[in-house]
Amino acid sequence: MAITDSLTQTRNRGYFDSQIQVIWEAAKQEQKAISLIVCDIDHFKIYNDTYGHPQGDRCIQAVAQVLLETAKPFNGLVCRYGGEEFTIVL
Repeated sequence: MAITDSLTQTRNRGYFDSQIQVIWEAAKQEQKAISLIVCDIDHFKIYNDTYGHPQGDRCIQAVAQVLLETAKPFNGLVCRYGGEEFTIVL
């Protein structure tokens, strides 16, 4: 089963769904805090319709790269949850 989103090179929703309970249980057992951030790109449909799908794809890729670089120092898990939606687990 694929675990990487081919457009963004982040983990995909299937991977997130399979791992969130594992992460939760590990944090609970180790008595450590976790953070779950759910974000999306505001007004993305308008952007995509205005500039076209190829430019929309580049936008999503750019956002994903920023999220990956930002989460990296925290060993964060970045997943593409849906079209323009991402989750970050720290």
